[in-house]
Amino acid sequence: MSHAVSDGSSARLTPKWEDAHPWLLPALVVMSLGSRNVNYFTLADVLAMAGLTLLPVTVGFLVLLFVRRSARHAALLTSWISLLVFYYGSLCDGLAAIPTGGGAVLCHAVLISIGVGVTAVIWHLAGELKSLSKFVSLTMAIPLVAYSAKFGMILVREPRLPQIDFANTAPDRPEAASAEDGRPDIYYIVLDSYGRSDLLQKAYDFDNSEFLEGLRQRGFYVADKSSTNYPGTAFSLSSTLNMRYHESFSPKWGYKSLAQMLRVHEVGQNLRDHGYQLIHFNTYFVPTACSDISHLSLGEPTTWLPAGTRMLAIRLIGHSAFRFFNGGDKGIIAAEHRRAFSQLAEIPKLRGPKFTFCHLITPHKPYVFTRDGQTEWDLDQTSRQIYVDQVVYLNREVTRTIDVIRSKSKVPPIIIVQSDHGPGYNSLKDGLDPLEDYVQERVPILNAYLVPESMRSELYPTITPVNTFRLLLSKCFGFDYAPLPDRNFLVHQAIWPKILEISEQVHDGTPEPGLLSPTVVSKTNTIAKKDSATWVD
Repeated sequence: MSHAVSDGSSARLTPKWEDAHPWLLPALVVMSLGSRNVNYFTLADVLAMAGLTLLPVTVGFLVLLFVRRSARHAALLTSWISLLVFYYGSLCDGLAAIPTGGGAVLCHAVLISIGVGVTAVIWHLAGELKSLSKFVSLTMAIPLVAYSAKFGMILVREPRLPQIDFANTAPDRPEAASAEDGRPDIYYIVLDSYGRSDLLQKAYDFDNSEFLEGLRQRGFYVADKSSTNYPGTAFSLSSTLNMRYHESFSPKWGYKSLAQMLRVHEVGQNLRDHGYQLIHFNTYFVPTACSDISHLSLGEPTTWLPAGTRMLAIRLIGHSAFRFFNGGDKGIIAAEHRRAFSQLAEIPKLRGPKFTFCHLITPHKPYVFTRDGQTEWDLDQTSRQIYVDQVVYLNREVTRTIDVIRSKSKVPPIIIVQSDHGPGYNSLKDGLDPLEDYVQERVPILNAYLVPESMRSELYPTITPVNTFRLLLSKCFGFDYAPLPDRNFLVHQAIWPKILEISEQVHDGTPEPGLLSPTVVSKTNTIAKKDSATWVD
């Protein structure tokens, strides 16, 4: 069907194959991001995200078709507007990075002016525009095929993830008690990248003694020389919740195997078999995005989406125009934390014994909170002081939440507040050696326990997370887990896929200097790079 439009050209209301570019563009954007992060995302994650982006694109096309009365013009306008929306945030960052680029207002003014100008030009284009449409569609189709092929080849070569057989690794389970036998609720609260007190004093000039003393006054044992087993979230938490080291980990399995260990972990299985309800706080971070064994999921509300799709959506929002609406990706993260603290306070009202795992991304980047708990979207992401502000905000909220949980609990609860690793990513601005900074800051961690005396008497200053639940299950629930030697490992892109043990170089929870010196990195890489694999943070 064709008709004459105001510019005198013949236009169609039905798009042809060369007008496919509005739908190729979002697929290209999503597939390119997925293929570059295949260690995070599955094909299902990418397809779900592509489907979500195609819906608004189609609606936009239909609106423009109704107004412009030309499928070809509507398709070109839809592609241009979609391109601008998808990359608006990245373009703003690029303009702001130019020395004479001006401030945020000027960046927005420039991009909006370009957007309106190009839109007006496309609107008034005359002629059939078939060659232009073919060119645009082919320009998007060719890289889309390439990215799809790359993604598919990686997935095909990806080895099957090993199945976790807890029956062969766990000791005999004690007989489960009844659901109403007065057993305590257990709260495992992880503060991502929260540094140990001495590290905060030395590297960030921040005295955290008030918070720690407050925990001690509430009955917590603070392991003031504790260190992480692995200075990376996925490695650390999967080790802690499965109570073992990654002795059999293969780099070729990547992030997905660690995420699987967190979705079906041995601690949860044991407590579930022991009559506990499992409560998991979903996050936007793939390894802790969801649980396959929990009875109740809280936190991030979009659980109808695949875990990887939620993280993919956050990344897309981060470089799109939506970043500037209600904080964009940072606004989602801020809301996630406020929701988590609110929901944690309500858990004691639920009947029966419960094990709650809550992974809070803060004080890890992106920084979204001021010291007094307000949200700001343009905080300096390289500032040590802004990092401290996140810690101060968390201290207040964690203390308040602990007090509410204790006051509402009929049986004194078990509460473990722990960080997966320290900060270690604020050195570039300060002119420090980033690798040295990484080791010195990431290894020391916060580790505090509110536990029965039967476990408290077994705690010691240098305890590491791998022994947290070994002690808890053995001393409080009748399991027979022997404590493991406290060991420390380094995982870093500079030496990947090698996992470097540094246990003998960590003294009282503090690593020696030079553990990732150029000499060490070079020597390690000579051995490790023979086994190429995707880097896992």
